[in-house]
Amino acid sequence: MIPFISCVVAIYNVQEYLNKCIDSLIFQKYDNIEIILVDDGSTDESSSICNEYSERDKRIKVIHQKNQGANVARNVGLFEAKGDWVLFVDGDDFVLPDIFTQLEKFLDAEYDFITLSYNTLKNGRIKNDSKVYCEGEIVHKDEFEKMKFAAVDRFQNDSLFPPACIWNRVYRKEFLVNNNILFIPKFPKLQDLTFNLLVFDKAESAYITNY
Repeated sequence: MIPFISCVVAIYNVQEYLNKCIDSLIFQKYDNIEIILVDDGSTDESSSICNEYSERDKRIKVIHQKNQGANVARNVGLFEAKGDWVLFVDGDDFVLPDIFTQLEKFLDAEYDFITLSYNTLKNGRIKNDSKVYCEGEIVHKDEFEKMKFAAVDRFQNDSLFPPACIWNRVYRKEFLVNNNILFIPKFPKLQDLTFNLLVFDKAESAYITNY
């Protein structure tokens, strides 16, 4: 059985982008996924959009909650996730249709997380801006201390791969649960950074791909 992947989408007032976000997940070439849409008290049409998609695709689960912030929404989604791996997506993000097929060969290995490359869209142009830390390599425990410093120092040292992000990696669900790694509620800034510092503190191995 191919690994099961949970896509956790934290959503708050992103009606302008939400259709493209969800479409990019439901039209994946990799079928064994679930999509958990956590509506964090949206006041626009985001809630209705989520409900419409859940009626059309049985892989989609929608959770509506009062507004508590993105970190709480992600924790709720993580708690509900049934997958072997978890991808966190924001409601104004989208991913390429073959993201999981490209990762498939790594998903059966005992990595604690897998890091992807990424593109940025600026002024109508798409550019690959990722600074890869260890391209195409397995990273072990002794490298995670360097990644901690790179994460904290990411604004001053842009030549290093930016380890602060959550949206360009997938995490093994069992690893997160066994180490009680969660997002810090009511922490308004540096949400990705604080989560990944916990990850780097506990992780034993990871794979970094330039895809």
